Amino acid sequence: MARASERDRYKYGICTNRDKGGEGAPCPKCESKEVQKVRGGQDFVCDECKEPLRMVPPPKEGPNMKMIGGIIAAVVVLGGAGIGIALSGGDKTEEQQVDDTTGGIEQVDGATDDDGMEVEEVNVTDMTFMETAQDMKLKKSETKQLNIDCNPGNANETVTWKSGNEAVATVSPNGIVTAVAAGKATITAVADRSQTKAEIEVTVSDGGSTGTTTVTDGSATSGIVTKDLGYAVYKGRMKNGLMNDESGVLTFKTTHIIEPRDVKKREAKAGEKVVGIFEDGHLTTGTWYKSDGNKEVIIP
Repeated sequence: MARASERDRYKYGICTNRDKGGEGAPCPKCESKEVQKVRGGQDFVCDECKEPLRMVPPPKEGPNMKMIGGIIAAVVVLGGAGIGIALSGGDKTEEQQVDDTTGGIEQVDGATDDDGMEVEEVNVTDMTFMETAQDMKLKKSETKQLNIDCNPGNANETVTWKSGNEAVATVSPNGIVTAVAAGKATITAVADRSQTKAEIEVTVSDGGSTGTTTVTDGSATSGIVTKDLGYAVYKGRMKNGLMNDESGVLTFKTTHIIEPRDVKKREAKAGEKVVGIFEDGHLTTGTWYKSDGNKEVIIP
C-alpha cells in the first residue's frame, strides 16, 4: 500500500482572526502569521482561538515559518471562508513596494485581498472531496465539515454549496453538513467561474439502534438520552435529572442564552447547537456551531 503523502496527511494554515473573542484584538497567531500544521481529518482551526484557518502550502523552512517578505498569495474562497495559497516569492518590483518595517507588501497596482496581497484569477480545473461516502454516514443532528482538494493549488474561485435533499441533510456556506432526517442526500460544491464541481453522498440514519432513550420526566439514566428542555433539545447522559456528559449536545429550538453563568450572556438561535462538557445541568466548556457556518468556543 502506498504511503500517504505529506499533503494528504497534513494541512497547513494561518489564522485570520483579527477580533479574538469579540475583544477588538487579533488572535496572537493571526498577528504573528504563524503557519500551523493540522493532521488530515482534524478540524482545520487555529489552535489558539479555534477559528477556521486560511490554507497555505507547506512552508519550505518548516511548519512554523512566518508568512512574511515578498510573498504574493491567491485566495481560494470556500463559501466565504478564505484559504490563502502562496504563489511565489521574489524580488521587489515597481508594482510591489515592501514595507521593510512590517514585512508586509504594499500593492501599487492590481486587485488585493484583505492583507494587501495581490490576487490573480486562477480557475479550478479539478476538485474532489477529501472525505469519502463512508465518512458521510451520519446520525440525525450530527454535523460534518467537508473539505475540498482542488487543482491547481493556487485556484481562487468562490465555491457554492448545495444539498440535493434538504429534508435529509443541509449544508452551510462553509461546507458544514447537518444531518436532518433518515435518508440519502447528495452534497454538491460548484466553483463559480469554471463551474467545476464535486459531489458526495450523505447517508443519514435515524439512530434507532444506538440505545438512545427519550426522557420526558427528567429521570436519571446511565445511557444516552434525548430530553426536550423547551428552549432546546439535549442529547447525552444525565445524572440526578441534570445534564451530565463529556460530549453532550444542545440543539436550540428558540433564541436563548446558552449558559446562564456565562458573563457574556451569549445567545444561540433556533437550529444552532452547542457540543461540550455538561456538569450538574451546566455547560462548563463547549463549541457553539452557528447558523452562518462559524463556530465559537464557550467557556463561561
